[in-house]
Amino acid sequence: VFVAGDVHKPLALVGELCPRAAPQDDAGWRKAWLAGMVLEEMGIKRAKDLVLGQDLLERVQHRLANLLQGSRLSAQERAAAGDTLVELGDPRFDPDFYGMPQKPLLGFVEIPAGPFWMGSDPELDKGSFEDEQPQQEVDLPKYYISCSPVTVGQWRAFVESSGHKPVIKDSLRGKSNNPVVLVTWHEALAYCRWLAERLSEDERTPQPLAALLREQGWEVTLPSEAQWEKAARGMDRRIYPWGGQFDVEKANTDETGIGGTSAVGCFPAGASPYGVLDISGNVWQWTRNLYQEYPYEPEDGREDLTGSDLDRRVVRGGSWFNDGRHARCAYRHGYDPEGYFDLGFRVVLSPGFPLRPSGAKKG
Repeated sequence: VFVAGDVHKPLALVGELCPRAAPQDDAGWRKAWLAGMVLEEMGIKRAKDLVLGQDLLERVQHRLANLLQGSRLSAQERAAAGDTLVELGDPRFDPDFYGMPQKPLLGFVEIPAGPFWMGSDPELDKGSFEDEQPQQEVDLPKYYISCSPVTVGQWRAFVESSGHKPVIKDSLRGKSNNPVVLVTWHEALAYCRWLAERLSEDERTPQPLAALLREQGWEVTLPSEAQWEKAARGMDRRIYPWGGQFDVEKANTDETGIGGTSAVGCFPAGASPYGVLDISGNVWQWTRNLYQEYPYEPEDGREDLTGSDLDRRVVRGGSWFNDGRHARCAYRHGYDPEGYFDLGFRVVLSPGFPLRPSGAKKG
């Protein structure tokens, strides 16, 4: 390619490594990943200049997207394949629609109304902390939560559309299919307001979402602690989104060894009971809540968005930088609103606040 300008031989190699038939074993999936690396090395523009190259590029893009969304290969391999996919163009996201997921309802997942158990019972969870207690039942109305944290690509769309000047410019420099980090709590709220406006005004917004925003006064905002935790653990008292025991293959934590953010969605086996992805590990996620002790009482002002900048806000989920104990569904930590290192966020579409507690009932 670089000396003789021959792109046909490497494209033939891509076709051999990634045939039309789906792989039947791990070796086949690794070959598909290698096909992506071949295209990345030869240059995407060169591939697109030929009809054959364009067809092969699309085949490899979708094959790697399927690799990330399945439980194939190791977590480290899937994360590395995600890095290759982002260089080819990740077909799971729509660059012409604010980088939103190409999923039903733009990737928003419905969380049904009803009670759930919030916090920790130290008799059931030996890794629990005092600020997670007492465990109590909290009743929530229906809401929708984004299936993954906001990505760098989505954050970049916000910055370019709104003219927002990021507090930390490096927030724009990550891989577009990875969660954005280096974002303050106030910036996360600014993104929520912008997204609400865009989805309300854009004719391409799926009708169910558009109706909630335009006709019923729902809002796009940061999740409350209760909303985040219910989306993570469902209706039972599970410790992790996937069950009762930590699993290094189900979340991007320090034990996984990736050492940084990873493409969203490459830990499908770590999904919550509702199918919410990357809710444990990868990046910490801002909530709307002020950091206060339990029992959890929404009416006490803990969900107020107008508190002092000196008041800490709750983050949830842990990150690649933390161990599995921090990735538990009930773990909570207070952070300065201007903090940002490994902090990202996800959003909810909600009917509004406050939420309805059903009392502090020890589990």
